[in-house]
Amino acid sequence: MIAWLASPLGKLVLKGALILVAAIAVRAAIVSYQNNLIDRAFAEAEAKANAALLVTVRQQLKDERARVATLNEQLAAARTAAALRTEVLNRHNLGELMQAKPLMIERRINTATVEVWREIEDESREAR
Repeated sequence: MIAWLASPLGKLVLKGALILVAAIAVRAAIVSYQNNLIDRAFAEAEAKANAALLVTVRQQLKDERARVATLNEQLAAARTAAALRTEVLNRHNLGELMQAKPLMIERRINTATVEVWREIEDESREAR
């Protein structure tokens, strides 16, 4: 068998095999290079998408912080108003007033209750 490889035909077959192996190696290198290019392109596209998403998320965070600040201001105003109302109620003897003018107290309680429920409904609509 070794003698056959030493013959001109054997040498030609061996050269052809070497050329074929070299061609396969070159093709493998080309495919590897193309795969690297594709991987880089995907990575760049993903990085751009992530950057755009990050910008969007940062804007949403900024908007949410503004909403929270507004809600905190509203809460502070509501606490101040509640403190003032509590102070007014503490200055009056409601038991004595209720005994003297029950209809007046009942109407005010009913009117205030309706107003509170309307405000709750309005706030819940706005929150959606």
